[in-house]
Amino acid sequence: MKKWIWIISAAILLMLGYVIASVMAGMDHKKAAEEEAVETALNKGGLTSVEEYYLYHGSEVYSVVIGPDKDGEKQVL
Repeated sequence: MKKWIWIISAAILLMLGYVIASVMAGMDHKKAAEEEAVETALNKGGLTSVEEYYLYHGSEVYSVVIGPDKDGEKQVL
């Protein structure tokens, strides 16, 4: 009986580790997309800083960056 408890516990821990690793891998992708969008908005979009960032998943994936331009007006890119 003890043997089965240890086997089930080990299986649960392995599944939990797999789920955590999958979530971490997904977050890395989101972070990379955010860094690329913010860099592009600051260098080519005319923003002076970034206030908000959104990742939109529709039929295609879009990065939305919100922040002020050189005149202080809030822009959405």
